[in-house]
Order: sequence, then structure tokens, then C-alpha cells
Amino acid sequence: MSDDDDSSALARSEPGSGAAGTPAADASPPELDREIPATLSAPSTARTAVRSVLANHPVALGRLEALTLLVSEIVSNAVTHAQAPEGSQIELSVAVTASFTRILVSDAGAGFEPTAAALPDLAAVTARSPAAADFSTPSRGARAGGGYGLALLDALASRWGTLHAPGRFSVWFELDHAPAQAA
Repeated sequence: MSDDDDSSALARSEPGSGAAGTPAADASPPELDREIPATLSAPSTARTAVRSVLANHPVALGRLEALTLLVSEIVSNAVTHAQAPEGSQIELSVAVTASFTRILVSDAGAGFEPTAAALPDLAAVTARSPAAADFSTPSRGARAGGGYGLALLDALASRWGTLHAPGRFSVWFELDHAPAQAA
């Protein structure tokens, strides 16, 4: 991958209408603010909460599968990689506007700085033959330190980034309700 490729992947992480690394400012107040115990059941709890709040938003329903997949990946990362103190809570926030849905997941971990080099090459994985596209093998084998969550986030989210606050680390993403049209 060239340096130009790295730059474009990182630029994608910066929202168009917010400062670098911050979500767009035009979202309505959160429709959901919930604390979830940082346990193995947290991804399922988060998916259920997101489905419940978005059931009242027909404009977001068309992107429900992508939204629940991404929230599941981010919450799984918070449980698996945050190294937060035992008994910690994950905070889940969902806000819906006329044009996008924003989800923010916060944990008590130290966090990370997203870089293009850290993202697995999802395109290479999906280009394999169907018989070779076994996502369980790389995540438990050669990629034992992680799976494809950030690559999925980078590929599916309209915008995403991270936020650091004292004692908290957050990953947020926005998903436009209508997919961007190809040029």
C-alpha cells in the first residue's frame, strides 16, 4: 500500500462537517443513552437496543443491518480490547437525524489511534473464492489479536473516528441513510 493509499483511508475517518476526529455537529440529541456491562453479552444487548430505538425511525430502517453489524463490532472491541477495570460499563449512544444515524460507544480503556496501516485488508479477504473466505480462521489464527471490525467500520460507515476524554475512550460512526451514489 502506498502512502497515498494510507492518506485516503485516514481522510475517510474525518467527518466532512466536523473538526478532524469529531462527529458532525448537526445530529439531534441522543435517542438512546445506555450503559451496558462490559461482558460477553454486551454486543447482543447493544444490537437489541439499536434495533429497538431505530424501529421508530423509518428513514434509518433501510440501513438497520449495517448499523447493527457495526455497533456489534465496536461493542465487541470495547469488551475484548479495552483492558478496562473489571465491572466497567460500556456507554452506548444513538442519535438519528433526517440524513444519518450516529452511534457512539465509550469504554474505560486507554483506546488507540486509528491508522490506515492498522486496518486489515478487507478487500483482499472478500476477493477470495467463497470456499476460502472463512472469516473465523484469520480472526482466531493469523490475526489472533483482532478480527475485521475496524475494516468493516472503515468500509461501511460514512464517517468514523475516535474521541479521548479523561478515563474514557470512544469510537463513533455515522451512517448516511441513503448510500452515497457512485460517481
